[in-house]
Amino acid sequence: RGGLEVPLQGWLESVAEVMDISHALYGGKKAEMLLVEADAFQRSGEASLAGSSERLGLIDQTSGGLSGSAREALCEAFEMSTEAAVHIAACLQPQAAVAKQPREFVRQAEAVARVDEDKVWGMLEGLDFDRDLVRWDSDRDSELVALVNSTCEVKGVYPKDLKGVELDDSSRRLLPRLASVPARSLHRRFLILRLLNQHLESVMPLVDLSRRSCPSS
Repeated sequence: RGGLEVPLQGWLESVAEVMDISHALYGGKKAEMLLVEADAFQRSGEASLAGSSERLGLIDQTSGGLSGSAREALCEAFEMSTEAAVHIAACLQPQAAVAKQPREFVRQAEAVARVDEDKVWGMLEGLDFDRDLVRWDSDRDSELVALVNSTCEVKGVYPKDLKGVELDDSSRRLLPRLASVPARSLHRRFLILRLLNQHLESVMPLVDLSRRSCPSS
């Protein structure tokens, strides 16, 4: 019994880590995701980069209008949730009618951002957009996994030994959900998924898959 206590304890800790990371990945609180990010950077030996938490500016300093990334994120937010338009309309002074069309919503959001970007960011973060204006979901993660696998095949390494991934013109065509993702957001998500994989590797040896077809298992 004594010989099993250490591996069992480690297994239980990995199970807890898998659950925590999985919860943070989709719909978790911002503070939870930041903790997962910090752990991922620490374990990768890139702890000094974990503090790169500055948000992208919504207003382009050259044009004076919304950046392309901000417009794209706002259009996605409008399609996702009716509450996004309600929030933006309420932030305007005087309060405006709730936008019914994406173009009007983006125009209102731009007016709010010119006065106080934090109010627009509050809405975006509530919809799980990261500080690079990317909303990671299972489809986007699937494309990242595909990028990792293809990179590993080219380099002849295992995913756990891969230090990072990059997008070239070919991968952007094949993986459209990643095409506009900034390198910082891509690398951050890669480290988080790699950390999840590491914990899963610890969990799987003690999972009995022989009973997977049993209704009671």
